Amino acid sequence: MSTRPGPQAELATAPAGPDCVGPIPIPRRLTRVLHVLATAAAVDDFVPLWVCATELVRRWSRDRGAVCARVICDPREAVAAPPAGPVDQTVSFRAALGRAARSPAGPTGPVRAARPVDVTILVSQDGDRLYIERMTSAAGGPDLQQWGGSFLRLLSALADMPDVPVTTVAPARRTTPAVLAALD
Repeated sequence: MSTRPGPQAELATAPAGPDCVGPIPIPRRLTRVLHVLATAAAVDDFVPLWVCATELVRRWSRDRGAVCARVICDPREAVAAPPAGPVDQTVSFRAALGRAARSPAGPTGPVRAARPVDVTILVSQDGDRLYIERMTSAAGGPDLQQWGGSFLRLLSALADMPDVPVTTVAPARRTTPAVLAALD
């Protein structure tokens, strides 16, 4: 008698879909707008990525149970985890960047998460490409395509409306014309 699991057991434990998606192109103009916002706040180009990932994690943790993401844009790396307490509903993207510049609690080097990291959001050093990698096999969470698309749409919307409270910004359906025209 064989002790090897049958095909149904193997399918039940395998994660659905790919373990990594990308490259997902990030519009160069969006990267430039984010750079301008980061420079004005006296932070590096990594911080807008982390702020966006933190907001995305907060939204998905509210609806699906806690999710956690690691954000990497070499050489920077930080974990975006759901907030432990209430969120200030009035903070804009521009203000969040400024707070990160003044706060030791902003994104720091490799951080251990209180819970397993579900995905890694990797942005190329030049800011032109996005990759999403599955880190756990948790069922019921967003799939990698959702992570990539939602991250890019939210990032675009935050860049387009940097003075609107982050919690009220709806992800753009596509990269908005205002972002694309901002530096022309």
